[in-house]
Amino acid sequence: MTCVRVGLVALLVAAAFPAQAIPVFARKYGTSCQTCHTVYPKLTPFGEAFRRNGFRFPGTDSDYWKQDSITLQAKTAKSEGSTLVAIPPLSFGANGNAIVHPDNTASAAIADNSARFSLRDVLGEAHVWTGGSLSDKTTYFGEVTFSSDGTVDVEHLQVYFNDLLGPQHAVNLRVGNSENVYAHTGFKIGGMRLDGEGASGTSADRPWEETAFTLEGFAYHAFGSVDFAGTDDTGAPATLRFDNTTNGAGGGLRAQWGSLELNSGVYFEHHTRVVPDFASGNASSADAIAHYDELSYVVFPWLVPAVRFEYFSLSPTGGSTQSLYRVLPGIAATVTPNIKIVTVAVIEGATGNPVGGWGQVGGSVAPTDAVSKLGPELEAVTFSAAIAF
Repeated sequence: MTCVRVGLVALLVAAAFPAQAIPVFARKYGTSCQTCHTVYPKLTPFGEAFRRNGFRFPGTDSDYWKQDSITLQAKTAKSEGSTLVAIPPLSFGANGNAIVHPDNTASAAIADNSARFSLRDVLGEAHVWTGGSLSDKTTYFGEVTFSSDGTVDVEHLQVYFNDLLGPQHAVNLRVGNSENVYAHTGFKIGGMRLDGEGASGTSADRPWEETAFTLEGFAYHAFGSVDFAGTDDTGAPATLRFDNTTNGAGGGLRAQWGSLELNSGVYFEHHTRVVPDFASGNASSADAIAHYDELSYVVFPWLVPAVRFEYFSLSPTGGSTQSLYRVLPGIAATVTPNIKIVTVAVIEGATGNPVGGWGQVGGSVAPTDAVSKLGPELEAVTFSAAIAF
């Protein structure tokens, strides 16, 4: 028997950058959380500039620090010096959700034992974040997530060395988990500059608003190992490990007109060895394409409705192309700037069902085989809450 399995986790890697809006930064600069975001983690133009600057305010970052700090090494003409904050730079958070299945014949409801309601993840995750500065040019960010299933993940652990050579922002180095080789370029027309320098052009009363267009492109090359579990010709359990090379490229745009914002992007990945054949003990290649569009409107800084469309396509060598689409209308609101509630409806359809299903990329719809179609289905309405402090 030959088992063909496509590893969705290996194939589709989210291209969007994490927003990384945490209360540690608000305490560091003695400013409101809404300086950098509306309903977190949706960033304002200033918040985007802060992220791009390696989590630093424009200009001389230390001029804006409000927390007490200890000087470890004085600044000199040849050294930028170093500091240690008096209070450990830690933030904590938690999130969970409740799920309603309006149609108990939809794929998500069937997978949930045809339940109308699910409170399984009402206490889903706990988080510990850290972020701060070792000096004006050296910053760091880290995140550890504790899941209700008992797993603990170090999701981020990075150090940023900024302004190493030449003009400001010209040469920076990030040390941490990333692709083996990664290139990114972009430009922005209108609104606040990408580095946050100069006149902002934003309103103090509505800092999230600007009229601007940003276009970005990226490419990457990565190498790693992928494990697959299946059965051999005799039906005995077998595990295969393959070295896989990934080449990817894509791009995105962000268009803003006042409180209205459109984010759109697409990326392509080619993997050399992610379709295993347990009979021969070898693996072949596969291609993946992902596309997303999200339209949102900031009604108030605490209320943001949005609708999102996602599309995934998998093309394994020697197999049928399979695809998934998702439509997610929703609304996000904050009770206070650090307590968020979100309601989202999930509508899905698919052509083909890969081995392991679409769950590894967030999908629930389950066609009966690798070529049949199913959907659109209303899979669920989710109610989630999160807190960060």
